[in-house]
Amino acid sequence: MVGAPSTFHGFEQAVGKLADCKWAGEGYPDYKDGETIHETVERVMPDADWVIANKNTLLPAKERRSYRVGVCLSDLHAKFDHNIFTAVMFRDYLKTLNYDKYFMKYMEVHNTRVNPHLFTEAFRGKIEHLPWSIDTARFTPKEKTVDAAFLGAVGGVYPLRVSIWDDMYHVCRGYKIVKSLSPPGKTFSRDVHTVDHKYVGDKYSDLLNSTRIMLFGSSKYRYPVQKYFESAASGCLMLADKPATAKRLGLKNGVNFIDIHENSWRDEVQYYLENREECHRIAEAGYRNAVARHSHEVRAKEFLEMLR
Repeated sequence: MVGAPSTFHGFEQAVGKLADCKWAGEGYPDYKDGETIHETVERVMPDADWVIANKNTLLPAKERRSYRVGVCLSDLHAKFDHNIFTAVMFRDYLKTLNYDKYFMKYMEVHNTRVNPHLFTEAFRGKIEHLPWSIDTARFTPKEKTVDAAFLGAVGGVYPLRVSIWDDMYHVCRGYKIVKSLSPPGKTFSRDVHTVDHKYVGDKYSDLLNSTRIMLFGSSKYRYPVQKYFESAASGCLMLADKPATAKRLGLKNGVNFIDIHENSWRDEVQYYLENREECHRIAEAGYRNAVARHSHEVRAKEFLEMLR
């Protein structure tokens, strides 16, 4: 399925081509229900240098162990399945686990009434920026048959997306438009076969690859979500707000994406629908940035350097 599970898996497999790895999480053959992480390490790979918790899983990190422990994190504002409801609560909980490294998709969390940098300040020397990456064979430009698209969740944490959702058909009338909400359910528990009326799996990536302009928003937290990477690799012109860490990601307004907000997106999308040559030029620059800096292969090499 396209989305977080596919992205995590693709990244893991790219790492596995460069390092001696074994996977023992749920769904893999080496997984054993009820076993502690320390028991799993002794059984599967007793000489491991690192144990990495991917997919936002939180592992207990004990002091007495021969290996080091790292965790990959995305959302920072809460961890609801652990009864953690604020960024401060999440930060304080992570401190109790004492990981050796924190690999963070998002380095900042905005609009929570606390310091956006509270995680980087709390874990100095242990934190690494490991943004989303993409499968450039799945997300790759094709003939553009859709003029503009919106795909994703809407709601209170996505004020820009709500504005786009409400007015897109009216603003883009006369053009071929696709808009669709995210499939129901949680990302990791969705069954692609039960939501085939939504854009999931190959249907999702095929639509992005065939779309000229993709509109979306980062959320009020200003997270650089997956669509910044997927849309660019698909050759879409991205119309989205500027996320936190945009400079680190190589995102430049007017060069490889267009920074929009609730009051500007209507004029911007109309302009680029009418000016296809300029639309293509900026989309092409976004594509080059995505392929050069954000493929699974590139990210895997960066990750291993962080471990070293």
